Amino acid sequence: MDLSPQDFDIIRDYIQRVSGIAFSREKVYLIQQRLEPLVQSTGCKDFSELSRKLVHDDSVRLRNEVILSITTNETSFFRDAHPFEAFRTVILPDLAARIRRRKAAFPGGGSPAKAYILSTGASTGQEPYSIAMLIHELIAGGPAPDIAATDFNILATDISKKVLQKAMAGEYAKSELDRGLSKERQAAYFTPSGARWRLIDPIRNMVRWHQLNIVEPYAIFGIKCDVIFCRNMMIYFDDATKRRVFDTLFRFLTDDGYLVLGAMENTYMLTDKFRSVRMGETLVYRKPRTG
Repeated sequence: MDLSPQDFDIIRDYIQRVSGIAFSREKVYLIQQRLEPLVQSTGCKDFSELSRKLVHDDSVRLRNEVILSITTNETSFFRDAHPFEAFRTVILPDLAARIRRRKAAFPGGGSPAKAYILSTGASTGQEPYSIAMLIHELIAGGPAPDIAATDFNILATDISKKVLQKAMAGEYAKSELDRGLSKERQAAYFTPSGARWRLIDPIRNMVRWHQLNIVEPYAIFGIKCDVIFCRNMMIYFDDATKRRVFDTLFRFLTDDGYLVLGAMENTYMLTDKFRSVRMGETLVYRKPRTG
């Protein structure tokens, strides 16, 4: 099915507007490949008809179908390993210390005493569930007897409603478990569920889910986060979108908060608001303290 330059421009501009993902003209083949099934499923006879539909039909359903078709949703448990090692050895102990200070300042507990962690572009859930496992292991390990799972609030977001539904179910194929999870963690955190494996409730219930497009103006329930994981998303955005997203993430971080990006992502020549800190193999960005 042919994709004309004119239709490519319309579809590319639409994708960038609704998702922030930017495609160069060299990516004609990619849009053609990923959206051809959508042309057929929407009842369009060709890309020209689909492009006209995108101009005149701004429904949420069509937008979600385009986003799902164009995004890769590539993820795995403990992806790249070293960012999670930095979280386990440096960030998580600091969060435990913050919780203790907040409990002392707010003896009644509740929301002001919690540590907030945001996982953006969470896809099918492996990243936030990996974070939850590390928190569980900190608590089970005994060095933090005054810290409980309920002291942490993990919020996971994604642009696609369909992948979020899979994430919330917490069920995975054995091949998905084998990508990043040791045999010990598989045995500790999953139980067989037919041909798939189901995450145990204590871990699954630590994560809250919300459909969200990070390139659009929004607020996360009026909270500020101690840690934001925004990994392997910026590589798809143009510089203007990256700057806008960095501004948003900066606002959502607490003072001394942590921003964790993907291995191929950085803030260089995009923003000077964060300071970088080396933690082993991982470069983490922090929001400077004000006042």
